Amino acid sequence: MKGYPKWFSVTMITSLMSLLMITGYLLAPTTLELKLQWEVPWRLTVEHRTYMAAAHAVMALVIFSLMGSLWTLHMRQEWRRGNSRLSGVGMVVSLLLLGLTGVGIYYFGNEKLSQLSSLSHLGLGVLLTLVYFGHVFFLKKTS
Repeated sequence: MKGYPKWFSVTMITSLMSLLMITGYLLAPTTLELKLQWEVPWRLTVEHRTYMAAAHAVMALVIFSLMGSLWTLHMRQEWRRGNSRLSGVGMVVSLLLLGLTGVGIYYFGNEKLSQLSSLSHLGLGVLLTLVYFGHVFFLKKTS
């Protein structure tokens, strides 16, 4: 077999990325309320937020693991062909920055750095949503 089965990318990666994005969007109101002291009309309860944060972290780890398998075939092969380079680089950079800011949320000792990391993570998450779905569904060839 050359490459991945046709269903792999759309089914596996898009499902996991969608779950990652959904859990992130469900956590966003709490981030805005806690980090910026914004009044939000709705947010998850403490118990649900804990489960959602755990699910979000697990999905992120799975996505980072899958990046290795994508590197082996998909990224290198499509780079050589000149396909979707801009959106592909955007995806990789966004994911790496999301990983760094995600770790920063929990491990920066400074409150200002933690706040900056949280807001950057939120903004990058929205950006990644646009870049990802553009990369997968709309941008077939962009050098």
